[in-house]
Amino acid sequence: MASQEFKVLEIRSGEHEGILWVSVGFASDAKEDDLLHFVCALSVDAQDRKLGHNSMYMERSDQGLSCYSGAEKIVVSRNSIDLKLNVRGRKSLALPKQVVFSASNRLNGWAAALKVFGRMALQECGRVLDAA
Repeated sequence: MASQEFKVLEIRSGEHEGILWVSVGFASDAKEDDLLHFVCALSVDAQDRKLGHNSMYMERSDQGLSCYSGAEKIVVSRNSIDLKLNVRGRKSLALPKQVVFSASNRLNGWAAALKVFGRMALQECGRVLDAA
């Protein structure tokens, strides 16, 4: 399946109880109000590593479409999020291998989300993330 592009309709981000999160709202063929959540722990321990929870967690709309370690690479720039998924990510999130979320840097919440992505990139679970 080829690359698919979605326009970001809304974006929110923050920190809560030891995790950093970014939620991207977009319209897809499946849902007019689709969401993709990126979640990164601020600290991980030996048990997290053993369970594979020391990587980026992504969830699309609900936990039925979610996974850890589903991204090969996430590149966040001034006006886009380029997501390259591995087999686990494609199956778990029901998305193609390459997904681009494009947005205006004037989108409400975009600047804050860029800062959160930048913090994620410094964490163990953010090792697949390259944030400008």
